[in-house]
Amino acid sequence: MNKENNRIIYLDVARSIAVLWIVGYWHLRVYCGRDYLTPGVSFPSDEWITKVILGLFMFISGFLISKYTFDNFKNDCIFFYKKRLSRFYLLYAISVILLYIMGYNSLFGRFSLLTSLTMTSTYLLPQPRTLWFFSMIASFYIFTPFILKKLPYSLFFSFFIIYGGSTILMLLLSKGIDTRFFWCFPLYFGGLCTGRMKNVLDSLTSNKVLVYYIILFIQNKN
Repeated sequence: MNKENNRIIYLDVARSIAVLWIVGYWHLRVYCGRDYLTPGVSFPSDEWITKVILGLFMFISGFLISKYTFDNFKNDCIFFYKKRLSRFYLLYAISVILLYIMGYNSLFGRFSLLTSLTMTSTYLLPQPRTLWFFSMIASFYIFTPFILKKLPYSLFFSFFIIYGGSTILMLLLSKGIDTRFFWCFPLYFGGLCTGRMKNVLDSLTSNKVLVYYIILFIQNKN
């Protein structure tokens, strides 16, 4: 932890590595075409690594957002939504429109443009390419105040309501919903839970004797 600006250094490092992978490798594969997929550049496990990286983004986002409280639910919700949307929505909307005009996502039609702008494309397919992640995580922001309102009971209750509701939508809608929801949301949810337990985790990891015995125990098991 950087005490001066309250940043968590190891999370910044993890996010930096994740961004380099997604932007510097994974997206270049798409934008540069098949010529980029030369032996030694592309490899069989890269799709699996990309899913791990995206899951890391989801978990870290939930972890950092867990700091918000919703004691005065209405006012705190308004503050939370304004703050989250002001951080990314304008650039996101510009990207949605530009990628549509350029033809990158125009194949999905105007309906996809509308659902992308309203961040409902996770549940009203098809999803736009590239921008699907922001659409999905924005929908998680909408759930967040209801998950964090009261702990610990509403945390797990909300998980089953949201996850169960999405499963029902998957079965009822002709096109279903984005199946990536079913592994992205649990990771975001796990980040919310872990963030709320951060003080406990910090006290455990700061206990060097305890960490030493855990490592010793794992080594003996192996």
